[in-house]
Amino acid sequence: MTAATTEIADAHHAVIVYTRSRMHRNTIDAAITERDLRADDAVLISVTDYTEDTPIGDLVGTVLDAVNE
Repeated sequence: MTAATTEIADAHHAVIVYTRSRMHRNTIDAAITERDLRADDAVLISVTDYTEDTPIGDLVGTVLDAVNE
């Protein structure tokens, strides 16, 4: 999933998903995906689980990923 995400991010600067739980199934994969997206200057946008692009939004996203696991 990470390689495909990186290719999409390179072309568009954002990856849009319906919900974070469909993107990854554990917090480690979520953290790796977030790191790779930031390295490519891209963001993950979830339609149903909106989080801001701030430190607080990162915290909320991490908690959501842990709950989804």
